[in-house]
Amino acid sequence: MAGHINWIRTTLLSRIAAGMIKARPAGEVSREALGLLDEMEGLLGEPVLNYAVRDA
Repeated sequence: MAGHINWIRTTLLSRIAAGMIKARPAGEVSREALGLLDEMEGLLGEPVLNYAVRDA
């Protein structure tokens, strides 16, 4: 579980950092990061997506 979450975090932060180093507009970088996060979510299974979910 931790490996999956760390992979997402590392990949996402690396992509954001690369965009900011290239002096791209923050809004553009953040939109692309959200798109990437949506794609990554599709690669994960139910155990990861439901990890530590609490009942309302």
